[in-house]
Amino acid sequence: TCRELINPVYLGVCHLKPPHTVAASIFQRSFRFTRSSRMVHLVSSTQSFKEHISKDQYTIVDFYANWCAPCKAIAPILVRLSNTYASIKFLKVDVDEQSEVAAEEKIKAMPTFVVYRNGQRVDELVGANQDKLEKLVIKYAEIAGKCS
Repeated sequence: TCRELINPVYLGVCHLKPPHTVAASIFQRSFRFTRSSRMVHLVSSTQSFKEHISKDQYTIVDFYANWCAPCKAIAPILVRLSNTYASIKFLKVDVDEQSEVAAEEKIKAMPTFVVYRNGQRVDELVGANQDKLEKLVIKYAEIAGKCS
């Protein structure tokens, strides 16, 4: 189930339930790679996920689902943040396509933003809350000491 979006701050969360096959085919891919989103990388395998988060760099991972309205609403904010804070690596993990990663990381709701460094989970934000997401990113960009 999803909570409603409240403007101007996006709030909401979708609980992890496998979508019905027919319903799943209705949803279109909402995240498109463009020049402006070059800083957000889509994870395509468990191995790729582990390689990305194991670096000595703060990595913020957006665990999302294509059928999740709050995930779609917060996606442009993540792109903007990724273009502003180059010291942070940004990833997206589709919980349906990468269910093994989502299960291993104990993702129960989307969107869930998890901060990793050296393969360790260091922080988490559940829900599409623009203000809290911005504060999370700024916090780790400042810690990294390389705000751009």
